[in-house]
Amino acid sequence: MSILAAENISVSLKGRKVLTNINVVVQVGELLGLLGPNGAGKTTLLKALAGLRSCSGRTTVDGRDVASLSPDERAKRIAYLPQGTEAHWPMPVKTVVGLGRLPYQRHFAPPSEADRAAIARAMAEADIGALADRRLNALSGGELARVFLARALAVEAPVLLADEPVTHLDPGHQLAVLDVLARRASDGDAVVVVLHDLGLAARYCHRVCVLDNGHLVAEGTPDQVLDDALLDRVYGIRAARGIHDGHAFLLPWEVSAR
Repeated sequence: MSILAAENISVSLKGRKVLTNINVVVQVGELLGLLGPNGAGKTTLLKALAGLRSCSGRTTVDGRDVASLSPDERAKRIAYLPQGTEAHWPMPVKTVVGLGRLPYQRHFAPPSEADRAAIARAMAEADIGALADRRLNALSGGELARVFLARALAVEAPVLLADEPVTHLDPGHQLAVLDVLARRASDGDAVVVVLHDLGLAARYCHRVCVLDNGHLVAEGTPDQVLDDALLDRVYGIRAARGIHDGHAFLLPWEVSAR
C-alpha cells in the first residue's frame, strides 16, 4: 500500500530545469533510497515530497494532496530531516528534540505526557540520552546530526524524509542511524533517505531511485539497479561487490576509464 506518491514532479530554479517529470511511489514499511551524483536533484525532490518546494505535478500523502494540508497537518504526516548540522543556538538538546512535537501542542502549552514519552523514545533511538542537558552550540557535528535526527523521530509521523543523515557521522554511528531508519520502516513507516554511500544503500534500502541531471534514470532493488553499467554511466566508477553475513555489499573501487 502506497502512502506517499509524487506524480510528474518538475521544478525550475532561476530558469533552470532541476527536476523533469519525476514519478515516485513510497510504500508503507519501505526504506527508499534517493541516489545520484552531486547536483542530480535529490534534495530538491525530497523537499517537493515534503511540500517544501514549489513544483508542477502533484504530491499526495495518504491520498491527500500535500499542498492542501495545513502546516500542522502536513507536519504530523511527514517528518523532514534537512541537510546540514550547523547550529548556534544555546538551547538544551532535550528542548531541541522537543521541537518535533510542536504540531501536537497548543500555543505556549507545556509538553504533554505523550510528548515527553515521544521525546524520550526519540532520544533513545538516536543514542543521545547522555546529551540531554548539553547546549546545542557546544556539540560536535556528529552529535548535532544525531540530535536533529531525534527531533525528526520525535514527530512520530508515518512518513520520514531524511536528507543525507549520515554525512557527518563516524562509521559506527552511520550504521546505527541506518539501523534506526530500517527499524522505523519495519514498524510500518515509509522512509525516504538521500544517500551518497552506495554501500549503505545496497545494504539497507528496499528500493532505490537514481537521479541524474534532474531525471529519474533507474528504479528498483539495489541488486537490480546498481549494476556495472549504471555505476559507469551515472557515477563514472567501477565497484567491488559481494555478500557478507547475508548482506550485500558494494564498494566503489576505481574511476572508470572513459
